Amino acid sequence: MTGVLTARLLGPAGRGDFAMIQMYGTLAGAFCASGLSASVIYLSNNDRDKIPEVLVGAAVSGVVIGLLAGLVALLVISIGLKNQSIDIRAGAVIYLAYIPLVMCTSLFLASLQAELKIASWNGTRVLVSVLWLIPLLAVLFYFDVSAKGLAITYLCFLSTYVGCFIWICVRKYGRAFSYSLDTARAILKYSLPTNFAFILNQSNVRLDLILIAGVGSSLEMGLYVIALAYASLQSGILSSVLQLILPKISSISGLEERVAFSIGLSRMAVAASAIVGIVLASLSSVLIPLLFGKGYRESISLAIILLGASSVSFANAVLADCLRGVGLPKRPLVAEATSFLVIGLFLLPSYWQYGLHGVALVAVLGGTVSFICLSRYVSQDMNVPYSRFLLIKRSDVAFVTGRMRNLWQDPGG
Repeated sequence: MTGVLTARLLGPAGRGDFAMIQMYGTLAGAFCASGLSASVIYLSNNDRDKIPEVLVGAAVSGVVIGLLAGLVALLVISIGLKNQSIDIRAGAVIYLAYIPLVMCTSLFLASLQAELKIASWNGTRVLVSVLWLIPLLAVLFYFDVSAKGLAITYLCFLSTYVGCFIWICVRKYGRAFSYSLDTARAILKYSLPTNFAFILNQSNVRLDLILIAGVGSSLEMGLYVIALAYASLQSGILSSVLQLILPKISSISGLEERVAFSIGLSRMAVAASAIVGIVLASLSSVLIPLLFGKGYRESISLAIILLGASSVSFANAVLADCLRGVGLPKRPLVAEATSFLVIGLFLLPSYWQYGLHGVALVAVLGGTVSFICLSRYVSQDMNVPYSRFLLIKRSDVAFVTGRMRNLWQDPGG
């Protein structure tokens, strides 16, 4: 809903400017948050009384990682957006304030996932989007705001939200907060492979946006971003399941049962992503103009291609979390590095030859390469013949749904 309003508020070119402003801060913030939140979930599920200690260790590590990520992002902005207006470059630098905000948010949500308080976790995530509608609607009806102004408005809104998270954590854990060097080392050991796997994954997904921001126009960026937003509806539909995978697998005590759950879930994820992708592709010619406006009709064919990339990306995320859940965080890193090399090799030539459609096709290719690597790792490490790995069985559905049942309810609630 917020994405739809933003697209209608700014128009195709303005939406492209907004994407350029957000892009590097979002990437840097997600890089920092991904590994830290995964380490909180994994380590806390081994001993949930350690959640306060793990949160402190993750926060301290996050300060260091965040500063380094911010410096790198500043350098990349000066190079990647040098052909854009000074307003866009200044907005992108300001938006680096998103890094500490998203780290605090992710750690708070990770603590809820670690306790398997899934109802609270889901409610908190939804509340962010619902409350953001209030200032967004105010801007839509009463102000003539630029892309830079909207980005600053969002940062101010998120700062208020993060303040509430910090207050809740202090009230909840209080004197239980403590710092342990051993815990900090365990966090870094677990989180850094996930951090780099994530940034490679997001670079694989976002190299297209980085390229368009560097050599394309605001209009091209706006059309591509809306196609990407429509394709991401697929992951939005399935995201509540995706976010439960790592905490659920980590909470299963026996390795054999972890493996059985991971295999069944992997098969179901591939089937689900394909079905949802096909449905959204068939409705794209109706839904894109209806949701975002008639000015985005050129995004329809791009969205259909990117739905293929989104299907593969969702399956990859499930496979990666299954591997992390059984203690193999380096496997996804290797898969994403391979995909990154493939995308980097073909992206620019494809843009020169085929324009935005060539960029979208390369995104599908990169995701497919990563999927082949990840599925072979799962097959190899979990002793499942690769030829039968993706053959979904009725027993998989019964077993996985049985294990996932009631996860959307808080324990004892």
